[in-house]
Amino acid sequence: MRDRNSYDFLVKLKYQVYNSIFLTLHFENIRQTGIELPLFQEFVKSGLEQGLDPKQIIEGYFKQQGIITGNQEGWLFRFIQYVERQVVLIDALEEAAFDKLNDMQGEGSLHHFLNKVSDAGKEHELRQALEDFRIKIVLTAHPTQFYPGNVLGIMHDLTESFAADNLHDIRILLEQLGQTPFFVKEKPTPLDEAVSLGWYLENIFYHSVPGILRAVQELYPDHSFENFRLIELGFWPGGDRDGNPHVEVETTLKVASRLRFLLLKQYYNDVRKLKRRLTFRTTLPLLDTMEQDLRTALFQQSEFDLSSFQAKIGQLMLEVDEHHQGFFRDEVLDLLLKTKAFGLHFASLDIRQDSRIIDRAYAFMKDGIAAPEDPVMKDTLEVFKTIHQIQELNGELACHRFIISNCRSAKNVLQVYDMAQDRGMGEQPKLDIVPLFETIDDLQRAASEMDILYGNDLYQKHLSRRKNRQYVMLGFSDGTKDGGYFAANWNIYKAKEQLTAISRKHGIEVVFFDGRGGPPARGGGNVRKYYAAQGAQIENKEIQITIQGQTISSRFSSVDSAGFFLENLLTAGLESRLFNTQHPEDAAHDQLMHRLAEESYKAYVQLKDRPDFTGFLEFRSPLRFFGRANIGSRPSKRGSGSKLTLDDLRAIPFVGSWSAMKLNVPGYYGLGKALDVLKEEVGMETLQDLFQESRFFESLISNSMQALAKSRIELTAYLGKDEEFGELWRAIAEEHARTSQLFKEIAVQEHPDVLLQSKESISLREDIILPVLVIQQYALMQLEASSGAPEVYEKLVIRSLYGIINAARNSA
Repeated sequence: MRDRNSYDFLVKLKYQVYNSIFLTLHFENIRQTGIELPLFQEFVKSGLEQGLDPKQIIEGYFKQQGIITGNQEGWLFRFIQYVERQVVLIDALEEAAFDKLNDMQGEGSLHHFLNKVSDAGKEHELRQALEDFRIKIVLTAHPTQFYPGNVLGIMHDLTESFAADNLHDIRILLEQLGQTPFFVKEKPTPLDEAVSLGWYLENIFYHSVPGILRAVQELYPDHSFENFRLIELGFWPGGDRDGNPHVEVETTLKVASRLRFLLLKQYYNDVRKLKRRLTFRTTLPLLDTMEQDLRTALFQQSEFDLSSFQAKIGQLMLEVDEHHQGFFRDEVLDLLLKTKAFGLHFASLDIRQDSRIIDRAYAFMKDGIAAPEDPVMKDTLEVFKTIHQIQELNGELACHRFIISNCRSAKNVLQVYDMAQDRGMGEQPKLDIVPLFETIDDLQRAASEMDILYGNDLYQKHLSRRKNRQYVMLGFSDGTKDGGYFAANWNIYKAKEQLTAISRKHGIEVVFFDGRGGPPARGGGNVRKYYAAQGAQIENKEIQITIQGQTISSRFSSVDSAGFFLENLLTAGLESRLFNTQHPEDAAHDQLMHRLAEESYKAYVQLKDRPDFTGFLEFRSPLRFFGRANIGSRPSKRGSGSKLTLDDLRAIPFVGSWSAMKLNVPGYYGLGKALDVLKEEVGMETLQDLFQESRFFESLISNSMQALAKSRIELTAYLGKDEEFGELWRAIAEEHARTSQLFKEIAVQEHPDVLLQSKESISLREDIILPVLVIQQYALMQLEASSGAPEVYEKLVIRSLYGIINAARNSA
């Protein structure tokens, strides 16, 4: 993000202007709420500064304004609804100004990176690296997006109107926004989620991916570039079964069919556009044939010969080159690149299931039970035939990976391989089996388990048929939930080193697939910094990451923002490969990082193992209401038992609850204590040197700083006096203060906020959402006191979740 003045002018000032339009709309409630909200906002801010609790603040405000009991909850709901729309305004304004707020030619861009390569005289090395390098963006339906589809549509239209300064359309769209509900009454189905994410495939990725491929092709004057899978897309809705009983083989087939339909429709539209340009005697008959082939495949759902279609595009290229002075050649090339990048599948559909389910299903198979009565067991055994069906229709790349969540051992991988052979994929299944290691313990023994797997003769033969490539997925979100941010990231880093070494020993190329969340508390944060800090001892021919929820809408809401993010990811991996030829951590750094991870893990686990920890989440946070927010098809926990256990609890509601309370515990807890220990052992100067010299350490500290910057300890200060959970809250507050102070010391002269790219955005959003945060805490307090009608306060908690989570969009 550029300087503060740019943000103030392009977003903050315009926000104030357009926000005032709400007051002129033809809705009495909106106008009254818009007048009252700033007064409430100031009262809230002042109350927190005075140390008042949320109940005192809200009751004091109503008393001051003379709002009588009976009308109060109605006002709170209207405040929430108004703030939700203010957040949409900020989102759309930031998106409209994206190319002005971000240096599109600066660090991280392809342009900047190519200049760096040229200055270093590494053009040849770059072309070599591009021959087999790849990035893969995998879209998941994880419920971190609280905007329903109709609101996203309004936001998209608002963005375009803001960019064009079209005041007439802006006013109409704001009026539409004022009347459009944010709350979804029913949970979406997995197919609904696939349809929603399909919008990004059609409108964003279909255009941004070939743009980067064209830019890369220009680096090859001899036109020898053939790595059209440089940027790949993955897709989880309809394939991710882990803890989601609503995903069945029928769902998977429908989603695969829809992906194919969406893609062929785009090809069809492009051919229609070309017909309006290539109006020549020799090109029109060819385009007519191409259009007819696509129409038949679309509407009769027949097979489509992609190779023949690509050959016809090649003929068009020859025609325009030889007979029409290259007229509209770029448009023809664009279509060819799309077919090379997307094939017939658009995005690869991944299948995912938990190792415990796989273990049970495998036992059924060995017992000779063809179709178990349990629908989950039945689906687990039948899905392999489904994978084969999808491959037959859309090509192997359409569905070729089976991910094993909570993978415990090599045995789980061999079970899946055996089931694939027995249940529909033949003796030589075209399937990549991906173990997902998530907990700290699993990460630490991942290399030894893979060593056992590589030593299996049957699996060795399978890998030889898969080009000696093994995918391994690492769970950042669950790792962070299990061991805290620093310990999880360091253990993943070391696991990658160890997995790389053991894979190379066996002649296997390991490909890492990172299950990163958006915010640091879910293992996310600045993606570019993380991957640019990888060294030669970590296999780095591919970068594969999950993208979900608000991260999708914030990173890929326009072709410009998508291209910018894809370029940043691409250059991060290439920079690591071309310039980080040495291990980024020397022996002394490695030892310091190990000690920090060890101490932070110990402190985090001590907090997590407290007898009051689970109760605090269940009864003092909005955790138990996440499942009722109707934002995803998947349950909020894996187990079916009524008792809450951390093992069954998913990372999203776990982290989301800490985020809604503005405590953000998983993003920093334990790191302050660890730094304090190391400060005593080696001195602050050594830690400051580590921050300056280790790119990996700096990236972790910077991301953790972001979690701290979004915390507001004063919001829940009243819990420090809670009889049951006061001691736990005080421990968190103490660690927050400790970590903040030590971060300031480590970054020397720089305040932690200086390191945040989105500092101004965070500040504006946090101010706007503050009233909703207080309302949610007030509702939780009322529920605990059992005063009034509990259903009203439950609804307040759920409704407030929408605005709180959406306002944190820039956590990606």
